[in-house]
Amino acid sequence: MRQSIVQPLIAVSLCLCLLLGACAPRNETPGAPFLPEASSTISQPSPESSFAVQPYTQREMNLEDWWDEYLFDAAYSLQSDYPTIPQMDTGVMIEYCGKKMYRDGVLAQAGKGVGDSLLPKDTLNEYMLRYFNRPLSQLDTLKLENEDATALLYYINTHGIDETDESVGYLKNGPFTLTDAQPAEDGKFHLTIEVEGSQTETFVMAPHLDREGYYFEQVIIDYGQTPESITLSGNYLQVPSLLGFSPSHGSGRLYSYGEIAGRILLVSSQRDSSLVSMSLVSSQDLSEIKKEISLSKEETFISATACESRILFVTSQRLITMGADFSDYKEVSLPQTLMRSIHMGSDDYARLTFNTDLSQAVYCNHQGVCLYDFPTDQATLLLEHPDYNPNAQGKEMIANKTYGSAQFIENDTKILANIYGYEHTAGRTIYDLATKEAKTVEDPWLADYLVVEDGKGLSFNAYDENTAAVYHHWTDMETGEEHPITFPSGLKDIQTIVSEDKGTVLIFGSTGNRHYELYKMNLQTMEPEKTDFLFTGTDPYIIGACNNGNFMFLYFDLDGGPGAYILAKT
Repeated sequence: MRQSIVQPLIAVSLCLCLLLGACAPRNETPGAPFLPEASSTISQPSPESSFAVQPYTQREMNLEDWWDEYLFDAAYSLQSDYPTIPQMDTGVMIEYCGKKMYRDGVLAQAGKGVGDSLLPKDTLNEYMLRYFNRPLSQLDTLKLENEDATALLYYINTHGIDETDESVGYLKNGPFTLTDAQPAEDGKFHLTIEVEGSQTETFVMAPHLDREGYYFEQVIIDYGQTPESITLSGNYLQVPSLLGFSPSHGSGRLYSYGEIAGRILLVSSQRDSSLVSMSLVSSQDLSEIKKEISLSKEETFISATACESRILFVTSQRLITMGADFSDYKEVSLPQTLMRSIHMGSDDYARLTFNTDLSQAVYCNHQGVCLYDFPTDQATLLLEHPDYNPNAQGKEMIANKTYGSAQFIENDTKILANIYGYEHTAGRTIYDLATKEAKTVEDPWLADYLVVEDGKGLSFNAYDENTAAVYHHWTDMETGEEHPITFPSGLKDIQTIVSEDKGTVLIFGSTGNRHYELYKMNLQTMEPEKTDFLFTGTDPYIIGACNNGNFMFLYFDLDGGPGAYILAKT
């Protein structure tokens, strides 16, 4: 009995020491940063096969051959503009090959019931080489392997896959129609698919040199919506890639987790990947320091936090801390009490937000808003979800109201949690840790963005369903009184709002026609002040703000232009 008590206490004590160490100042020598690459193109890897000295003579292909043998299954699945196939998602390639395996009768059980299909690795490797010229060993598939690592578990949607007779001769699949096949250099072909509207897709097919057949080398998408010329004015810096991602692939994959020692912490983690990629990006020149952390098969990335002098990295099994340049790596096991409390089922875990000294973490699980205290190893339910039926189906789900995005505010004395309804923000609740009292402010305006500082709640893009009007306002969290926020140029589409420091926020919004302006607003006066930075021509994708007042985002053209990562200096 004594051993069963002592061991958890030792584990929690080690965990607490690690966290306290994460806050302690350290005199560390920064590593050498990697300057941004001039190009984000990834070179084509060599396949695991030997090529013949004389290239194989390929048979002639007509449109029907190209459509039936390659593009019918590619029209829907390969829906991204990939500079090279190595940048294509692992899941996209596996799904395409899985459908081909099913058609060929080597995946007979695929899609017959709810769950995963079993894809034998040796057979899948043959299909990967055939259609993508990549061996399976070059893909990150650890989390998809079965128990004896001989096959991958992956759900292949085979609905309608047997209806191939409808495609033959028609060259059409839904809105996609194959219209042309043009020979190119080195025996390649450019296959053009027209999509209903103005979009076209070009599939670059390269011939195998040692056997019959072609493989996908590149996918080029022309959205047919050439934007106005991209213009930027003011003080800014731009680079073509970060963390190895071109802008079109960084959108939705790179997330900011705060700033440390003048560098923004960017993290990329894909659901089925066993690698988490991180980069510390300079808020002055966008140079990078990179790091990868490997996960076990059963391990899931949860969150990362940039503290004053240490980086805290949390998985479903470990707490990891590193120095301001990813040096001085230390790890301990995640306390079992916390692990059980944040587990939401399968590989889904609640996201943790820590207080300043990292002694406590707040999160939202199936019950509501919870607080975990590291010194005592206690998890406490602070607020139950306002109205939550976990078994709700169909229209009943619309009535659900749950807490989310919990965070510490006002010097860690209170906790803010948003109330989410069906596809909208329904309000927010502030919980006072000292008095244990909660105050809720409903938000009838369906606001998109909210930041609370100094007792003020800021809501942007608030939509009045009755008048169809859009408002920006701030709310006194003590009295509930609302006050309008107005902009000299009448911004009606606030893209983001991010904290610059304790007393100022940055506001990036559009006046229409893809013209964006950047404002600063003092939280005492609540008066927005326009900066010199302007961006026009397409829509930005926000990364985050820096403590020095600079602002980071990316853009890419609708017509397939390369885009860039931008650091706006305010």
